[in-house]
Amino acid sequence: MDMDLRRLADVAYDLADQFRAGHLHHFEAKDWRRTWQNLVDELRRRCPGFEEAQYSKALDRAFYESR
Repeated sequence: MDMDLRRLADVAYDLADQFRAGHLHHFEAKDWRRTWQNLVDELRRRCPGFEEAQYSKALDRAFYESR
């Protein structure tokens, strides 16, 4: 796996773990769609330089794999 994509995956996994642990409650919104967008935006902020679809895919995989 490309090092940049590995970093994106690692940051996404960390974000998913933090959210599940309740440390990112400030990203929660009234509906999941907005909460998800807030998390994607935070992933983009923490790991800039990727396409929108890559952020969503990395975050989705992180939530799935960190269950």
